[in-house]
Amino acid sequence: MIGRLIGEVAEIVGSRVLVDIQGVGYEVYCPRSTLEELSVGSSGRLIVHTEMKESDIRLYGFHTMIEKQLFEFLIQVNGVGPKSALEILSSLESEELIRVIGSGEAQRLQKTKGIGKKTAERIVLELQDKLSTYAVESSSLSDQIESVRVADSSDDSVLALVSLGFSKNQAELAVHKALSEKGHLQDAGDIVKAALAFL
Repeated sequence: MIGRLIGEVAEIVGSRVLVDIQGVGYEVYCPRSTLEELSVGSSGRLIVHTEMKESDIRLYGFHTMIEKQLFEFLIQVNGVGPKSALEILSSLESEELIRVIGSGEAQRLQKTKGIGKKTAERIVLELQDKLSTYAVESSSLSDQIESVRVADSSDDSVLALVSLGFSKNQAELAVHKALSEKGHLQDAGDIVKAALAFL
């Protein structure tokens, strides 16, 4: 399995990038946000998801780990293939997609080519819990966050939201609003899920 590619960007056509690594060209499909970080002739670094089928191997590349994780979550949803997942990530920045899923705005997803009402609702339904769980689990591993001892679930929740790419200030405000409206929440995962609706 290929997890990362670093090489010269030889060609960009549509959503496909050709990365040259010591004379071997790797075709990688990328969302718009990743393509914007690349330019032909320069060195490129991609975090890669490898999809293997009986007759085909395809590489999907991303600029950040959260983009890759969102892609992998999306393709687990019934009715969402790699092409649709790339369309979603191309039409919504990572933070915006997290907000949309967290706040249950299925209609926003329907603006993406190939995503109908039922699929959009399924994405929201299936990924709300996964996103909050992922945020809590990854916050302790994120290299964006200093290693600090957290006092309670609200601190855990803030760190989890920061690991998803939100600023500390945004995260603190969202957690505060979530706890103000739903004061009974104690589990960090539940707090994150509620806070996503305020981001």
